[in-house]
Amino acid sequence: MIVVRDTERQPKKPLHYQIILKARTQTNDRMESVNTLQRESKEYIMNTNGKLIHIFKNPSDAQYMALCDTFKTLYPFCPTDEPKTRRTYDPQGNEYYWMSDTIHYYVESFLQKNYGIKCNQNKYFDL
Repeated sequence: MIVVRDTERQPKKPLHYQIILKARTQTNDRMESVNTLQRESKEYIMNTNGKLIHIFKNPSDAQYMALCDTFKTLYPFCPTDEPKTRRTYDPQGNEYYWMSDTIHYYVESFLQKNYGIKCNQNKYFDL
């Protein structure tokens, strides 16, 4: 017995199902493109009144640990639950890390003004 399916006569799926399927496809495509990107690691140095702030783009584990260790050295009596680093994101999915003694506004405005990199501390924020 041979069964031939007529694709033109198949009933269409409900609209809400099509919307969900399209969203899942876009999300999967976005995730695959982020995962396949080669993450470039780079260091930016910001000078604020003689204080040098090291900002790492997609830091390696060693760079991240160096930030944490430097923070512990500079602030030995800081509470243990205090964050040692801060981070922000750009639309391409890159992460920028620095020591937590500098606020997001300074770093994000520095990256925007000097390098044209739009960042936000909220990863899912549309810039």
